[in-house]
Amino acid sequence: MGEFSVEGLEGLMLPGKYPVGLYTTEEEQKELDRRGVAAIGLETDDRVRLSGPFIIQSREALTEDFLKKVYCRYHNLPLEILRTRRTIVREMDPEKDIDGLFALYRGEGMTDYVENLYSYEEELAYEKDYVKNIYGIYDFGMWNVFDREEGRLIGRAGLEERALAVDIPLEEDSWLELGYMIDTRLQGKGLGYEVCRGILSYAREQDRHHFYCRIHPGNLSSVSLARKLGFCVYCSNDSEGEDLWILKD
Repeated sequence: MGEFSVEGLEGLMLPGKYPVGLYTTEEEQKELDRRGVAAIGLETDDRVRLSGPFIIQSREALTEDFLKKVYCRYHNLPLEILRTRRTIVREMDPEKDIDGLFALYRGEGMTDYVENLYSYEEELAYEKDYVKNIYGIYDFGMWNVFDREEGRLIGRAGLEERALAVDIPLEEDSWLELGYMIDTRLQGKGLGYEVCRGILSYAREQDRHHFYCRIHPGNLSSVSLARKLGFCVYCSNDSEGEDLWILKD
């Protein structure tokens, strides 16, 4: 974590492992930002509106997970999403992960049913834009999957806010598209199921309960995984030759 002076910030810094400040006035916000401190605005007066990416109305929102997110977003650090028995799922860190990403996509059969990456520089720029414009806005996205023992990038999986191509009415929730890919050398070991089950559980903790995925019928491993996760085919053979699978809790 970064070094900064807390002198003069007594009363503004929140307790805990993540150095995050709490402001109730614009002057406090400016001072925290000047010191390079991640900050949360607390609105205590209905007549006063604060600015900033993180505004709350009650201290009950100040959980450790929330403080961690505020800290990481301010300092452009990738968030760890979850851990399973054999993997770590976290956000993309473009500069650190780009070489591992290209190594993953070079694996035999990895691009049989997904688009390949851009050129190195184009992909790096794309991933940087993705981190800025997707993670920061939606808190969901495609994440990287690492082996817990070796730390090697072994796949990608995640959830993205995308509209369905067909109209399936919902009362409140919106749909999240589940995507996943695991190194072909490691397939058949249950890793995809382990990771995707964890991701779906994570989404449900965020009160999201409607999911879909698009799968080419020839991608038998993905078909098997979707079925095991509880998805069922809603319609077949869209404009890209894929089947639409849905899962509603």
